[in-house]
Amino acid sequence: MLKRKIYNQLLIWKDNINKKPLLLQGSGQTGKSYIVNYFGENEYKGRFISINFLLQPNLKSLFDSDITGEAIVTNLKTLYKDNFTDNLKVLLFLDEIEECPNAIIALKKLSSISTIDVIVSGTLLGIYFKNVSLLPTKYVDYLTLYPLDFEEFLWSAGFDENIGSILNDLFISKKQVNETMHLFYMNYFKQYLIVGGMPEVVTIYQRTKDFSMVLIYQKKILSDYKDYIFKHCTKGDKLKARECFDSIPYQLDKDNHKFQYKIVSKQARSASYEGSINWLIEAGMICKCNNLSSISMPLQQYKEKDSFRIYLIDHGLYIAMLGEETQKIIYFDSEGVSKGGVYENFMANTLLRNDKQLFYYEKDSKVEVDFVTNSKDEIAVIDVKAGNQNSASLKYLINNNSTSLACKVSNNNLGVWDKYITIPYYLAMFIK
Repeated sequence: MLKRKIYNQLLIWKDNINKKPLLLQGSGQTGKSYIVNYFGENEYKGRFISINFLLQPNLKSLFDSDITGEAIVTNLKTLYKDNFTDNLKVLLFLDEIEECPNAIIALKKLSSISTIDVIVSGTLLGIYFKNVSLLPTKYVDYLTLYPLDFEEFLWSAGFDENIGSILNDLFISKKQVNETMHLFYMNYFKQYLIVGGMPEVVTIYQRTKDFSMVLIYQKKILSDYKDYIFKHCTKGDKLKARECFDSIPYQLDKDNHKFQYKIVSKQARSASYEGSINWLIEAGMICKCNNLSSISMPLQQYKEKDSFRIYLIDHGLYIAMLGEETQKIIYFDSEGVSKGGVYENFMANTLLRNDKQLFYYEKDSKVEVDFVTNSKDEIAVIDVKAGNQNSASLKYLINNNSTSLACKVSNNNLGVWDKYITIPYYLAMFIK
C-alpha cells in the first residue's frame, strides 16, 4: 500500500459536518480508485459500497432521473443490506461516473441525505464535465489526486513519515546541507526523476529496483493515454491531439522550449490545433505554462495567451518518451540529450502539486526564467538548471527590482548565492 497525502485530506472531508459529495479528480492511472477503495474499507469498515459503472452497467438504473434521493438509498439498503448497520454512515463510491449521467445529476439529491457519504471519480472527468451542464457544482466538494511527489516517493522507499519534516527544516534553515546527506538525497532524487510518480510504476520500481521494468510500465501508461485520445477525443481532433502529444519531447529538446506548431506538423496552425491542446489539458495528460508580458501582480493579467510551453503531467513519463538512454544519462549525469526539459518538467509537476499556476518569463531572448509564481504575498521567480550553471537572468531581475524572491533550482547544495537562493531539487517541493 503506497502512503498518499490525499488520505489525510479524505479524513478531513469525512469529519466535516457540512461536507458534500466529493468529486475526486486527477489524471488517468494516478490511483484514484485504489485510494478511495482503501479509504472506504479502512475508515468505514463494512459500511462501504463501491459501484463501478463501467464494470456494473446494470446498476445505472438505480439513478434514473425520476428517482428521489431517498428512493436511491432505500434501493441501496435492499441490495447491500449487510453494509447498513448500527445506523452509522455508509460511504458510497461511484467510480467511472461519466458512464452514468443520471448518477451525476443525483449528486444534488444525495447531498441532503445525512445517512450516506458519497465520493465519485472516473477517467477523463475534465473532458466529460466540460460538456455536462447538469453537474450540480454547488453541491459538490473537489479534491485532485496527482502522481506521487518526492516525499511520497521516499515513503514508498521505506523512509519514516517524518522525512518531510526533516527536509522542510533543511529548506527553512537556508543553510548548506551536510555534503554526505546532500549526495544521499540527490541519489534518491535521481531515482524519483526517472521513475516519476505514477503509482503502478513506483510500486514496480520499489519491488525490483529495475529501471528497464520501470520503462515497460511507463510505456504501457503512455500507450493507454494514446488509446484515451482515440476513444474519447472528438473525431476532428483525434489525430491533432495525438500529434501534439507526440511532439512534446521535440518541443522541450530545442533551445527555446516555447511550443511551436511547426514542430507538430508543417501545416499546423494555432486556429486548428488549439482545441486539441486544450483537450489534452482537460484530460489531465499535459499542463500548460504561459509566458508573461510583465512580472507584476496579478500574474494572470499579464499572461500571453499565444506564447506557452507544454509539459507532461508526470516527468517519469516524459523521460520514458525519450527512452532508455535518457534514463542512463540522468542517473549517471552523463552528456547526451538536452536535460533542461526533463528538469523543467519535474518543476512544473512540483508546482502543480502545490496548486500553483504555471507561468514563465522571457523577454527579447536576453532574460529568461523558467517559472514565475505567487509565493504567499510575493512573486517568486524560479530558474531550473540541469547542471551547475549560474543564472544571469535571476541576477538581472533582482538588480532591476523585478522580484524579491529569486530561486535557482539545481543539483547544487542549499544556500544563498549572488542574491538568490540556490535550492537542490530534493527541496523544490517546499517552494509554496
